[in-house]
Amino acid sequence: MNDLFLRIFNKACEHIESSYIDRNFIQKKWQQIRDRYRNDLTMLDNISDFQKLMSELIDRELPLSHTKFITPEKRLEYSTIKSKEVPDHYKFFFEDNKHYLYLKIPSFSIPIFSIFPIVDAFKKATDNNRPIILDLRLNSGGSVSGNGQLLGYLLGSNHHFLTSKLANWRKRHQPHIIYPFVESQNDGNQLDVEACSTFPYIYWHTPKSVEFTVNNTCVLLIDKNTYSSGEIFAQSLKETERATLIGQTTYGAVVGAQDTYQCGMGYSLCLPFVAMESPQNYTIEGKGVTPDINYKFNKDCTENLDKEEILELLKL
Repeated sequence: MNDLFLRIFNKACEHIESSYIDRNFIQKKWQQIRDRYRNDLTMLDNISDFQKLMSELIDRELPLSHTKFITPEKRLEYSTIKSKEVPDHYKFFFEDNKHYLYLKIPSFSIPIFSIFPIVDAFKKATDNNRPIILDLRLNSGGSVSGNGQLLGYLLGSNHHFLTSKLANWRKRHQPHIIYPFVESQNDGNQLDVEACSTFPYIYWHTPKSVEFTVNNTCVLLIDKNTYSSGEIFAQSLKETERATLIGQTTYGAVVGAQDTYQCGMGYSLCLPFVAMESPQNYTIEGKGVTPDINYKFNKDCTENLDKEEILELLKL
């Protein structure tokens, strides 16, 4: 059994050493950590302890977010979750009244996220220039393309909103410009990942053209549960001063990751392989996006805000 554990361990280490985006960590700290865990591995004789050791190595020792040791059982669990009905608090919600337009956007993951109902809501708001409240307190991230599509209506067409870099990005002196992929072709955000894997240095832009641009006053709500691509969206609006950010500092987990690093016997890794930066070279990973106004919400992030609190926020 130890030989099997060692083969899986060694394959995981190969993936980390070749693909993990934090090369400084790999060069300075990784070898000592790897050797310590390999020594601990020789003392294991059951699969439960092996899985626990690997989870500690991948989930705790690697400093960046989006890392995970995936067991065969976990892979099956993920597949089951994806096939189930999306919980209500992860569904898009909007409230349209004469005072404001409130949009709760809990995800940028396609197909949970779709630009079409948001665009329809934007059209209604532009009729009388009502304030727009974008609630990203629970946004779990997802598609960079979905992010860019939505930003296009707020920032305009052909706007650089994100930079992604592979470890060898310096070999390419000029960035490759990528525009948002068509939603119907990007289920599971696969085209975004493919682009990041293919081009070492990318400037992500909003669409080449948009149907209209929203000029309404915008408020963006964030908290510690705003994550990944949701944080990219928040930082874009912060740097362009397109919205007032209200709430708490976001989680700070913005790297591009894949969960397809196979280690044998059904085990695999999720690893960050591409770094993400804002156009102003701000790295959100480990730091988060800070709000313009600190605020403690009355409602939990899984709940929609009520009218009284929204009107209170508009006065800040």
